[in-house]
Amino acid sequence: MDGNNQNNQYNQGQYGGNQYYGGQPNMNQYNQGQPQMGYQNYQQPMAGGMNTYQYAPAPISKKEFYKKYADKGSKGNIQGAAILLYFSFALNFFVNFISYGNTAILIDCIIILTTALCIHILYSRIAAIIALVYSIVNVIMYLSILGKPGGWLILVAGICAVIGTFKLESEYKQHTGIR
Repeated sequence: MDGNNQNNQYNQGQYGGNQYYGGQPNMNQYNQGQPQMGYQNYQQPMAGGMNTYQYAPAPISKKEFYKKYADKGSKGNIQGAAILLYFSFALNFFVNFISYGNTAILIDCIIILTTALCIHILYSRIAAIIALVYSIVNVIMYLSILGKPGGWLILVAGICAVIGTFKLESEYKQHTGIR
C-alpha cells in the first residue's frame, strides 16, 4: 500500500474518515469521487482530547430581550410613550371626531394610533422618530393657527419614545454582541 491509502484507512478506522484530523477524504466512498461534507462527517473528539468545537448561542429576539433583560428605564420610556399616544388618540378621536364631527381629524388619529402600536408592540425606532417629527409639526401648526401651544402631549410622547427605543436598541446590541 502506498502512504495515501494507509492514511485513509487510518483515518476511517479511528476517526470515521474525517479529513480534518490530518487525513485525506476517501474519494471513492461518497458522491462518486467527491469528498463527503456535512453532518455525517461530524465526530466528537477522542476521549482525553481537547474539545475544539464551539457553538454560538441561539440568537435572542428583541421581544424576549425586552421581557427578560431590558433596563427598567427603557421599558418605562417605551410604555409611557405608548400610553401617552393612546391617550392622545382617544382624546382627539372623541373630542374632535365624535363631538364636533371633524372628519379631517381621522388622519391625525390614524397617524397617532399607528405610531403608538408600532412603538408599543415592535419597539420601533422609526415609529418613534415619526412620532417625534409629527409632534413637532403638530405643535408648530397649533401655534401658527390658534396662537397658543397645543399638541404638547404628543411631543412628550415622541421624546420618550425616541429615548426609550434607542436605549433599548443599544442594550440589545450590547447584550447580543452585535456591533
